[in-house]
Amino acid sequence: MKLLNLKATQEAHISADKAWEIIGPQFLHISDWSRGIYRSWNNENVPNRFEGAPAGGRFTFLGKYGNADERIIHYNEDQMEVTWSAKLDFLPNFVRSIKHALKVREIDANLCLLSNVVTVEASSITAVILKRQFEREFREGIDKFLIDWKVYAETGEVSEAKKIDMFKYAF
Repeated sequence: MKLLNLKATQEAHISADKAWEIIGPQFLHISDWSRGIYRSWNNENVPNRFEGAPAGGRFTFLGKYGNADERIIHYNEDQMEVTWSAKLDFLPNFVRSIKHALKVREIDANLCLLSNVVTVEASSITAVILKRQFEREFREGIDKFLIDWKVYAETGEVSEAKKIDMFKYAF
């Protein structure tokens, strides 16, 4: 059963190609700019099934929340779209899947629209009871993610929140 389908968008004053570079070709480097992600690396056990994709999947270290196993399930360079499924250590068993679908749409040469759709599927009535809590947490996460992406795309620097967050877990 589909528990959540949340969408958020953010305009970025940068070319669509530069915004796409961050989430498409540089898929493995999400920890460089997104808060809450302290390390990201290639999952060498996942075959790359999509032409142009930088990998088949990645692992991310989320601090106190453990690791996430993220696998690309859709990748289209021409359309500037990437979707990945995520399995996270800290989620309850009744959460069957989480998917992130990111897109970049050109508005003009120096303006684009960043979008993120998060879909959460669950397998229990318990999930329905906790739906509002999940929705609040995922909505907040989506908004922060888009801000970090926008700031990094526009400035080449991480957001202020990521600067504060960066040194919680040193490697």
